[in-house]
Amino acid sequence: MGLGKTLQTICIIASDHHQRKTDFELTQNPSSADLPSIVICPPTLTGHWMDEVEKFVSADILNPLHYAGPPSERMRLRNRAVHHNLIIASYDIVRNDLDFFSSVRWNFCVLDEGHVIKNGKTKLSRAIKQLIANHRLILSGTPIQNNVLELWSLFDFLIPGFLGSEKQFQVCLIYLFALQKLFKPCNFLEIRLVTANRSWLVAMLKRLQKNRRMECLPWNRSIARHCRSFSDE
Repeated sequence: MGLGKTLQTICIIASDHHQRKTDFELTQNPSSADLPSIVICPPTLTGHWMDEVEKFVSADILNPLHYAGPPSERMRLRNRAVHHNLIIASYDIVRNDLDFFSSVRWNFCVLDEGHVIKNGKTKLSRAIKQLIANHRLILSGTPIQNNVLELWSLFDFLIPGFLGSEKQFQVCLIYLFALQKLFKPCNFLEIRLVTANRSWLVAMLKRLQKNRRMECLPWNRSIARHCRSFSDE
């Protein structure tokens, strides 16, 4: 949606890879050893990611590999993958070659248009969630397309277990919406749900009156600057 998500992500990945490389050269610590990263996106965007990486980052920091093509071509690319630290592939390719991708320990695993995995019951979603990575990132201009329940599958990839099971999340939302209707006058409502003998914070509703503001926020200040036009304008 033109927000610069691709470039920001490339900068984050490149910075981390450069830092890991520098730390490893200084300390020889195995935990800082170079690990490849992967970007998974729709097939129409794989070429765009390649162009953007090659445009903004030098090859000695990020050396991308466009992993695509028929099975025979992809088999050949697997042998070349060890010479690259960034793999760019489509969702279907990752699902089809899951044995290869799940065997690699990734540094970053980025899902572009990540709402593709909004349904956690599909084979594609289950395949993507089997990847092992130090850092997981989802890029999406529309994280919620139909209803808020789609958030569960996205968070199940980002932070597995953070929102409990899918069933617990559904029950929580029903409970949350019911209390929201009952306690409309409340300025602040914190809802806790106890499941499996542990309490976890499900949601916090903050309802502020129009004449109140959060103390941590500065007062709104408007500054108008007028530009004088010249005759030739």
